[in-house]
Amino acid sequence: MQLTRNKSLCLLRHAKSSWLQSALADFDRPLSPRGIRNASDLNKFLISRNFIFDKILSSSSRRTKDTCSIALDGITSRDNTIFTDSLYSASANSMINMIRSQNNDLNTILVVGHNPSIHEVFEVLTGKNLIKYPTGTFSVVRCPLEWENVLDNFCEVSNFLPPKHLYEL
Repeated sequence: MQLTRNKSLCLLRHAKSSWLQSALADFDRPLSPRGIRNASDLNKFLISRNFIFDKILSSSSRRTKDTCSIALDGITSRDNTIFTDSLYSASANSMINMIRSQNNDLNTILVVGHNPSIHEVFEVLTGKNLIKYPTGTFSVVRCPLEWENVLDNFCEVSNFLPPKHLYEL
């Protein structure tokens, strides 16, 4: 009998975006100076904790791509990153179905996306009610089953780090 290793699902809401160029489409908004700082602080945290992601699923919006570029610099290969338009406006349900479809050889998956879906996925999988899931927040939930069997309210919160908490570590 083969024992199942716990799965780690990491959720990252893109860092703070800029609204200075009002003519830009929402999809094309870049990071603000604060967002760049927050993504850089997250990068330092991830490096200091030796985070490795087997796969990264990210929205293809500019702010999520910029967040990935900064926060994941030096941490993971670009070969295991998939940018997809479907995560830009994904519902929590479709995001969970995407997670459930992942190969069980993967133990740590990072999903980089937007609210409200990131917030809702966290709540559905953990049973925790959040007031908010701020921009730049990184969380880790541990799931004791294979990806296809991840059940609602069954995962345990390992980390919940809004950007302001990175300064406290």
